[in-house]
Amino acid sequence: MKGYRTMGFETQVSKHFSGRASRYDSCGNWIRNEDILNAMISEFPISQEKKYDIVDLGTGTGAVITHILNDYEGFRSLVAVDICSEMLDKIS
Repeated sequence: MKGYRTMGFETQVSKHFSGRASRYDSCGNWIRNEDILNAMISEFPISQEKKYDIVDLGTGTGAVITHILNDYEGFRSLVAVDICSEMLDKIS
Protein backbone atom coordinates (compact mmCIF):
# COMPACT_ATOMS: atom_id res chain seq x y z
CA MET A 1 0.00 0.00 0.00
CA LYS A 2 2.60 2.44 -1.10
CA GLY A 3 1.50 6.03 -0.65
CA TYR A 4 -1.18 5.18 1.92
CA ARG A 5 0.42 7.33 4.62
CA THR A 6 0.55 10.34 2.32
CA MET A 7 -3.23 10.38 1.86
CA GLY A 8 -5.37 12.76 3.88
CA PHE A 9 -6.66 11.44 7.19
CA GLU A 10 -10.26 11.30 5.95
CA THR A 11 -9.18 9.28 2.92
CA GLN A 12 -7.25 6.84 5.11
CA VAL A 13 -10.21 6.31 7.42
CA SER A 14 -12.67 5.93 4.58
CA LYS A 15 -10.41 3.46 2.78
CA HIS A 16 -9.89 1.45 5.96
CA PHE A 17 -13.61 1.07 6.67
CA SER A 18 -14.50 0.62 3.01
CA GLY A 19 -12.45 -2.57 3.04
CA ARG A 20 -14.19 -3.79 6.21
CA ALA A 21 -17.78 -2.78 5.39
CA SER A 22 -18.90 -6.13 3.99
CA ARG A 23 -17.86 -8.00 7.14
CA TYR A 24 -18.04 -5.26 9.77
CA ASP A 25 -21.18 -6.48 11.54
CA SER A 26 -19.73 -9.97 11.95
CA CYS A 27 -16.37 -8.73 13.29
CA GLY A 28 -17.43 -7.51 16.71
CA ASN A 29 -19.68 -9.12 19.29
CA TRP A 30 -20.90 -5.74 20.59
CA ILE A 31 -22.91 -5.19 17.42
CA ARG A 32 -25.13 -8.20 18.16
CA ASN A 33 -25.01 -8.04 21.95
CA GLU A 34 -28.31 -6.65 23.27
CA ASP A 35 -26.85 -6.07 26.75
CA ILE A 36 -24.05 -3.88 25.40
CA LEU A 37 -26.38 -1.94 23.08
CA ASN A 38 -28.85 -1.41 25.94
CA ALA A 39 -26.03 -0.23 28.21
CA MET A 40 -24.91 2.26 25.57
CA ILE A 41 -28.43 3.56 25.04
CA SER A 42 -29.15 3.78 28.77
CA GLU A 43 -26.63 6.64 28.86
CA PHE A 44 -28.93 8.72 26.61
CA PRO A 45 -31.77 10.63 28.29
CA ILE A 46 -34.46 9.07 26.06
CA SER A 47 -38.08 9.21 27.12
CA GLN A 48 -40.98 7.47 25.38
CA GLU A 49 -43.10 10.58 26.03
CA LYS A 50 -40.91 13.03 24.08
CA LYS A 51 -40.11 13.54 20.41
CA TYR A 52 -36.45 13.61 19.37
CA ASP A 53 -34.25 14.61 16.48
CA ILE A 54 -31.27 12.26 16.26
CA VAL A 55 -27.93 12.77 14.57
CA ASP A 56 -25.67 9.72 14.63
CA LEU A 57 -22.13 10.74 13.72
CA GLY A 58 -19.90 7.86 12.69
CA THR A 59 -22.92 5.60 12.38
CA GLY A 60 -21.06 2.87 10.51
CA THR A 61 -23.53 0.14 9.59
CA GLY A 62 -26.18 1.65 11.84
CA ALA A 63 -26.17 -0.94 14.65
CA VAL A 64 -26.77 1.55 17.48
CA ILE A 65 -29.29 3.73 15.68
CA THR A 66 -31.23 0.69 14.41
CA HIS A 67 -31.40 -0.63 17.97
CA ILE A 68 -32.73 2.72 19.21
CA LEU A 69 -35.32 2.92 16.45
CA ASN A 70 -36.53 -0.61 17.15
CA ASP A 71 -37.03 0.12 20.86
CA TYR A 72 -38.30 3.70 20.86
CA GLU A 73 -41.00 5.52 18.94
CA GLY A 74 -41.72 9.14 18.28
CA PHE A 75 -38.61 10.42 16.58
CA ARG A 76 -39.12 13.53 14.49
CA SER A 77 -36.04 13.05 12.37
CA LEU A 78 -32.94 10.91 12.00
CA VAL A 79 -29.68 11.77 10.29
CA ALA A 80 -27.01 9.06 10.01
CA VAL A 81 -23.55 10.30 8.99
CA ASP A 82 -20.42 8.30 8.21
CA ILE A 83 -17.27 9.07 6.27
CA CYS A 84 -17.51 5.71 4.48
CA SER A 85 -20.39 5.31 2.03
CA GLU A 86 -19.88 1.54 1.94
CA MET A 87 -20.69 1.38 5.66
CA LEU A 88 -23.85 3.44 5.15
CA ASP A 89 -24.90 1.10 2.33
CA LYS A 90 -25.10 -1.74 4.91
CA ILE A 91 -27.79 -0.05 7.02
CA SER A 92 -30.98 -2.06 6.77
